[in-house]
Amino acid sequence: MLSPHSLWYPPCHYNYRYSICPSNTSKWLDYPLHLLAKMLSFIFKSKAENKDISKSFKLKSFKFLVELSKVSIFGKNKREKPMITQDNFNQEYADPIEEQQIRHFVCMEMGRQIHRYIKAMHGSKQQMLRFEEHLKDLPMKEKEAAIARYIDLNRKAIKGLDMKIVLARAMANYSDTFDYLVTLVNDKRKMVKYLNLIREIYIQYHEVIERKGKFGILDHRGRTLVEPKYEFLRTCYVYVDDLRTMPLIAQLDGKIGLILPDGKDTIVAPFIYDSITLRDEPPYFEAKKGSKKILLNTDGEEQ
Repeated sequence: MLSPHSLWYPPCHYNYRYSICPSNTSKWLDYPLHLLAKMLSFIFKSKAENKDISKSFKLKSFKFLVELSKVSIFGKNKREKPMITQDNFNQEYADPIEEQQIRHFVCMEMGRQIHRYIKAMHGSKQQMLRFEEHLKDLPMKEKEAAIARYIDLNRKAIKGLDMKIVLARAMANYSDTFDYLVTLVNDKRKMVKYLNLIREIYIQYHEVIERKGKFGILDHRGRTLVEPKYEFLRTCYVYVDDLRTMPLIAQLDGKIGLILPDGKDTIVAPFIYDSITLRDEPPYFEAKKGSKKILLNTDGEEQ
């Protein structure tokens, strides 16, 4: 006779990733069906034979049966991916190595695009080299995030850029033969998948919002970067070759200062200035206090 203990704590050669009574019902689907069947069989058989079952085991069983009624093991209520067969292999199979490599080559292409943008904006060779030096030492995900932040603050950097061309170049770098490249480019499902992925990674634009006459900023996911409490906000659309987050020019109670879009409204330069304007070179800010002109760096320090 199977005991409740042997049912709820199965042999160690099974690879169980979750606790015996997971709070998330869908995690029950990770248990082998034959063990679930054994458990139910034990419950019904014990009831038929009027055998005593511990109160805790009854409670676990009852909760499980109630929750199981909400989730279909056989996929009626939970959408499962279709089984991959020889016929649908090309449509359903996603190669993680292919995706990783294409993302790598897309990242290289986007880095080159920023390089071209800085050059077109008459940035110095030294600035370009510093930018690329900081970028190359980052892991790929951090590099993607850094490029996305740069694009958000310098949206002209990708003006006129055709993402299909970027993707095609990445696919060409990944392909070992021309025939395979043609196969990839002609695969509409993959093209759409990778184009959507590229846009999701690199097009992460913030949004300036207005509430009751005050201004704030949300990120691309709708999270608050700057609380809507300022009379004026100016995002600094300027390249910074060391990838630092640029402070924003803001007005509060009639005075101008600098803040960071970090979700905490961190003050970089106090609200004591009559005006602050943006410069094209370091130090990036020029402030006025009365008749006095003051240069401010990105840390809010007067120069």
